[in-house]
Amino acid sequence: MAALHEAKRVLKPGGIIIVSAISRFSSTLWGLSVYGGQNDYLEDPVFSAMITQELTDGQHIRPEAYPSFISRAFFHLPEELNSELAEAGFMDTKTLAVEGPVWIVPALAEKWKNAHSRAELLKLCSLIEEQESLLGMSPHMLAVARI
Repeated sequence: MAALHEAKRVLKPGGIIIVSAISRFSSTLWGLSVYGGQNDYLEDPVFSAMITQELTDGQHIRPEAYPSFISRAFFHLPEELNSELAEAGFMDTKTLAVEGPVWIVPALAEKWKNAHSRAELLKLCSLIEEQESLLGMSPHMLAVARI
């Protein structure tokens, strides 16, 4: 909230802010997307405790067992991001999915190399990037608002 209030203070009237956020469901969805293939993290009590906390209160605290995870962060629900912007005095908020649900495609890296497949994936992303019911499916969100 302090960062949003500071951004509002320094922006000119009518100024635009772009805020990025990590979805509260990102670790859980990632765990599901690789479960049984690349790893079995969902069966690890340490990973399970981490995602339980993320899903419960949004707090991501990296377990020592997973040094490659981000250290500490607050993961958002889409409506929390919108509420924080409104509370800081921003208006006309539009929240968008960065990756949308297409990131979970098992052969995404392979499909991305094919121009036709990539175009279809991007088309799908653009069709659903503002769909509120799918925003949490995207690991990352962007919110655009103005003073």
